Order: sequence, then C-alpha cells, then structure tokens
Amino acid sequence: MAAGNDMSAEAAGHFFRTYSEAFASYDVDKVLSHHDHPLTVVTAAGPRVFPERAQARAFLAEQMETYHRLGMAWPVPAAALTFAYGNDLARAEVMWILRNPAGDEVARWSTIYCLRRTDDGWKLCIVVSHEEPKHLAAALERAGLA
Repeated sequence: MAAGNDMSAEAAGHFFRTYSEAFASYDVDKVLSHHDHPLTVVTAAGPRVFPERAQARAFLAEQMETYHRLGMAWPVPAAALTFAYGNDLARAEVMWILRNPAGDEVARWSTIYCLRRTDDGWKLCIVVSHEEPKHLAAALERAGLA
C-alpha cells in the first residue's frame, strides 16, 4: 500500500488493480488474500458471514467458477470512489466492467466495499454486492448472454 495515514486514491487504485488481477488469474488464494476475516457479504438476499477463511475461500471459489463459466476473463475497475474513516477504515464504491477473453464487455455493476487496515495492509471486510454469481448467471442466461 502507498505510504500515508489513510486510504488514498492511489492506494485504492493499487488495491483494486491487484484484486482485479487476482480474479482475472482465477487464483482463489490470491483473491482471498485481499479479504479480512470474518468476511461479510451483503446482497438483496441478505447478509452472509464467513467467520473462517475456509468458508470464505469456498464462497469465492464458487463465485469465480460462475464467472469463468460465463466467460468473464477480465474484471476492470473502471472507477472507484473512496472515503477514509480515519486511519484504519475506509469505504469504496467500485464500478466494474467484466470482459470476456476477446475484450468484449460482458457485464457491469457497482460494488461497495468496507476496507480495514490490518498488519498485512488493507483488507476487504464487508462487501455489498449487486448480485450473487448464481443470480448473475441466471440473468445472463435469460438475456441470452451465457
């Protein structure tokens, strides 16, 4: 992370670029390394809390498998708004564009994150997601895009 007392725009950009690269490589452990524990994921279906790393890993692996099946090869953090809450807590809203291997846009949405500074740097502790992957898969299938 960039030096400084809070989540700067530069630090946020770096964090979400490496997070995107981890997803693009389909490396679940690299993606998991960006998350704090316990991890809370909130969707319209309600909150899900993953107190153990193994539980969060299983959730992320399922999510990544769905993205892979849908042909999503490259999640691009197109824009990010970041708000620091002191030195060790921040909120970010990221507009994601998901692209297929040919570089075509497959989907886009916004996700809200709460990040907490740990001894290992910034980590995602709360994720407010537009859609869980299984709902995204169903929506894309209904639209004839999957």
